[in-house]
Amino acid sequence: MFFYADAVYQQLASGSHDAGDPDLTADWQQFAQQNSTPIIVCPAATDRRLPEGWESSASFEVSGLAEFMELAAAADRVVSFGGP
Repeated sequence: MFFYADAVYQQLASGSHDAGDPDLTADWQQFAQQNSTPIIVCPAATDRRLPEGWESSASFEVSGLAEFMELAAAADRVVSFGGP
């Protein structure tokens, strides 16, 4: 999984989300663990959206698009949600 744009907010530690926003961090972690899938978040999107000193949840790896592309090339399928 590769999270970019506003999806990088999902890496915030549980309890760090704004009131009214769903806290799906544990759900993503569970999905990743059950499917042996790494969760990669875009470092540029993270830097633009999250303040210095933010606390990331375990299981989320800040890494670039190049790593995602390597994993996607080796995968039997790639699914994308959102976008234009």
